[in-house]
Amino acid sequence: MISRNILLLILALILAGCVQIDEKFNTKFVEESKQYASFLMSKKRGVD
Repeated sequence: MISRNILLLILALILAGCVQIDEKFNTKFVEESKQYASFLMSKKRGVD
């Protein structure tokens, strides 16, 4: 439970760093990360 929250926090920090690095890469990375985050949240709720 706690580890997933930490993982999402780290993910958010990585995204914040990527914004400054490369916008084109970041756009794709943000989309994939959003999908992964929503996947984690749905898994957390017990939805397969």
